[in-house]
Amino acid sequence: DYFKKTTEERIQCYHKLTFSMMYFFTEKFLLPFSHDENVHGKATILQKMYGDNKFDQARALYMYMYAHPGKKLNFMGGEIGHFREFDENREIDWNLLDYETHRNFALFMTDLNKFYLKHSALWDDYDRDNFEWLECHQEQKCVYIMLRKNGEKHKVIAIFNFSDRNQEYELKFKHEDTWVVKLDSAWKKYGGTKKESNTVIDAHKMDSYDFKLLPYECIYLLMSDDKNVINEIRVADKIEERTKAEKAEADNSKSSKISKTKSSKRTAAGKSSVKKSGAVKSSEKQLIDKK
Repeated sequence: DYFKKTTEERIQCYHKLTFSMMYFFTEKFLLPFSHDENVHGKATILQKMYGDNKFDQARALYMYMYAHPGKKLNFMGGEIGHFREFDENREIDWNLLDYETHRNFALFMTDLNKFYLKHSALWDDYDRDNFEWLECHQEQKCVYIMLRKNGEKHKVIAIFNFSDRNQEYELKFKHEDTWVVKLDSAWKKYGGTKKESNTVIDAHKMDSYDFKLLPYECIYLLMSDDKNVINEIRVADKIEERTKAEKAEADNSKSSKISKTKSSKRTAAGKSSVKKSGAVKSSEKQLIDKK
């Protein structure tokens, strides 16, 4: 129901998405998108999304589902963005994959499934210590942030913007970890507008990072203790520092040359002025002598 609503309505019912974690660990819950909710005129997942940006919101919904604790259950067709309601008497409309939008969505679901299977932080569900809200009080922005983990070495931060507006959020890091953007719903290859980039955030050097979130954008950050990744960061930092130093030196050299050129012009102008002044005085003297 949340994704059927406008941004203004989502602001009012912000805590509908946080309430489930109040009771989640009392039992072992499944997290199903049942086909029973997509028949008899109830609409498919895509059709339930409010407004025009249905694929953007569907990607956001699935990323929220996979980050939320609980075993997942999806019905067939959802992985390619089915528009037709579930029908056990027909096969999936595979011809939808002839369209780029549906191919992009299928690629997104493939990568999301691979990420989920690869990282135990997302599927070690029923330990209370493995879940933490990092942000669940941004009602006006419709921004949510959760931490999933399996021990201290396997951590994923999931960031969600469920509004139709650009949002900025400064995420403060509690520990000196290295984080890498591994999945972003707004990447072009999934149908978004952002160029794919595995941005690395080194919390050893900064205690916070300012995220600029596009409408309906969701991001997974993976904690990395891979020494190769950290070494790459160090090398990149050194290259950046050297580049800045070389640029500053070049700018100083350029400024110095400009200053010398201006000084030379002033000196030349001064000499020319003296010569002209001398010539004028000489002419005046000749006139006086003639008189």
